[in-house]
Amino acid sequence: SLPMLPKKLTAQISLKANRDSNAHSVIFTIRESDGKILKSERFHSVIHVKYRMNFDQVQAFMADPESAPKEWKTNVKRNLAKLIDITRKMRRRRRETEEYLAIETSEIRVLCDEATKQITGIERKVQREADQLVEECMLAANSAVANELIERKIPGIFRVHPEPDPEKMDEFSFFMEKSFHIRTGDLMNRTNCCRFLEKLPDDHRKPVIVSNFLRSLPRASYLEENALHYGLGKYRYAHFTSPIRRYPDLVVHRMLRKYVFAHDQDASAMKRDSEWIAQAAEHASVRERCAQEAERDVDDMKKAQYMEQYVGRTYTGKI
Repeated sequence: SLPMLPKKLTAQISLKANRDSNAHSVIFTIRESDGKILKSERFHSVIHVKYRMNFDQVQAFMADPESAPKEWKTNVKRNLAKLIDITRKMRRRRRETEEYLAIETSEIRVLCDEATKQITGIERKVQREADQLVEECMLAANSAVANELIERKIPGIFRVHPEPDPEKMDEFSFFMEKSFHIRTGDLMNRTNCCRFLEKLPDDHRKPVIVSNFLRSLPRASYLEENALHYGLGKYRYAHFTSPIRRYPDLVVHRMLRKYVFAHDQDASAMKRDSEWIAQAAEHASVRERCAQEAERDVDDMKKAQYMEQYVGRTYTGKI
């Protein structure tokens, strides 16, 4: 894989433990009783990371607070426990108010030895609650920034996901009843769709059902104008921050710096930027699709290479 940014630059701008790092932050005021976001504030900041945690450590802490590493001080564990409690409430509230599609997907990863480049194994990565903790904060920041772009009339790239096509949903419902004898109900009704996803059988059928459901939905893409993100149930959404570095994120950062921090409100400049952003959004959408297809092709190739060593053996499987 190729990094989006040069490695030296990535190392320079990444957060590191025990060092001051420049950042672009969104700070929230959240009602502790139910996780409602009361207000947000965005600004450039300096962050000093005292502890670098990984997802395995946080997941273990969620299951058993006594599993915390010895170097975690009392205030760190207390603050992490509070963050976990708040993000759980935020997620529950978002579920009730926005009815996002709770689609549980898994990712097949091919493991390679970095030195020899030899394939050492294959693993299935399933999203855990530790991942959801980061996701909840990320979604809140992205939504807050999208809202600011709209309210301030700043040119920006938005992440949009159209409503599904009724014919596609009917085809999926027919497939479900014929292949699994499961009636879906009216999937164009958002509440019914959420209820259907919640009640999927938790066995070998689930990945097949989820995969076919996702193929029935339209692709998410980037647009220069705001529109619905159907999967998230959000009407204002942009990519501002993420676990990976994306070009659309950087475009949003540039526009915010240009029109807010520099107080540049020149109408002709905004018109030129809007025209350029329309092209950038289309380009980002096209390149995203190409990257996804290339990733799937490489994964399939590497999995086939890995399975070559087992040719001739007999296994039991479900198709």
